[in-house]
Amino acid sequence: MSWWEKSAQLLLQVMALIAVSLVALPYDRADAQDTQSGPTDTDLKASYCLGVIRSEIPESAKDCPLTGSQAQVQVCQQLIETLQNDVSRLKAYLVARGYFSLESPIEALLVPMNRGEVDFGQCLRVHDTYEPYRTCADNCFQLNQPYAMACVTSCPVPDYCQRVRSCRDLSFLPF
Repeated sequence: MSWWEKSAQLLLQVMALIAVSLVALPYDRADAQDTQSGPTDTDLKASYCLGVIRSEIPESAKDCPLTGSQAQVQVCQQLIETLQNDVSRLKAYLVARGYFSLESPIEALLVPMNRGEVDFGQCLRVHDTYEPYRTCADNCFQLNQPYAMACVTSCPVPDYCQRVRSCRDLSFLPF
């Protein structure tokens, strides 16, 4: 990498850090918990969901059709873009809270982040490993297409899949 590319990359990183810092300025820091006293529940959930969603991106990309109808390809691309935006939003929150540098999380958040990755991986295999879900899902797939997905999402899943599903809604973040 040339010195010009390295300089440009460093400048972009500094600009991103300044932008994230500016996002956090309007909030009253008196209400925010000092990061030295430990992560809040929101910090831990953000870290957990970051692990889940970062694991979900390559799996979703792998399942995306490269050929087929333009509508299918577009829906898949929108899903990947949404997941990438969610990762950026979670990282911005954690940077503003002082738990995440531009490159990597600090140690306090590695455990929930790793747990999110593990839970997501287990959830991918839930049909093969969790009998109540398998029985329910197999029955659902015998229904007409519009009802099958709603039926499957109502099937019982283990606690780790419920935690993974909770990451679909990032409204717990303050910004």
